[in-house]
Amino acid sequence: MANAESTTDTPYLTAQSGSHSAAYAQAAPYAAYLYIWGAAWVSLAALQFYEQFGKAPVSPFLVIVLALFATESVQYIRRKRNALRPPAAGDSRLNGLMLFGTCALVAILYLAARTGVLQPLDWHIGQGVLLACFYGALSRKLGKPVLGLALWQLALTATVGWSYLGFAPVLITGFSGASLLALAVMIQLWKSNRRS
Repeated sequence: MANAESTTDTPYLTAQSGSHSAAYAQAAPYAAYLYIWGAAWVSLAALQFYEQFGKAPVSPFLVIVLALFATESVQYIRRKRNALRPPAAGDSRLNGLMLFGTCALVAILYLAARTGVLQPLDWHIGQGVLLACFYGALSRKLGKPVLGLALWQLALTATVGWSYLGFAPVLITGFSGASLLALAVMIQLWKSNRRS
């Protein structure tokens, strides 16, 4: 009876899980990175908002360094835990390396914008469009909820870029981080639905 109740609570997720269950299983390990970088981007947006009232209590560079450290810590723990097990068919160190490289590239671009190498507002619009493209690519495997996230991110970026460009650093960074957190939660829900 409890299982029947859980399927009525989230009918869309359980209906989708049959056609995308392999992709959900492959996406599950990446939720930790989405939590880390989502929290980092939300923190960066909060720091940018706080800067208008005075000096921020923490350097944005420190937030990025902490996020990179947390990412590497998760990688280290997973490598250590899986050292005695043979790799599964879909496992690849290349996937983790690509994710780490993407996060590092975003951090480098952010620092380039903060130091004046890139125009800061261009960076934020590009960040929103890049994230929307990332979600669009993921939606081919993970389904309509992620496509909705891609369309939402693109609409947010276009609206902020067109009408509220001065707020781009806070709005796009903050909501991009929130969308990463939302995707991590979706992946966790899909993972828990597969178990029940």
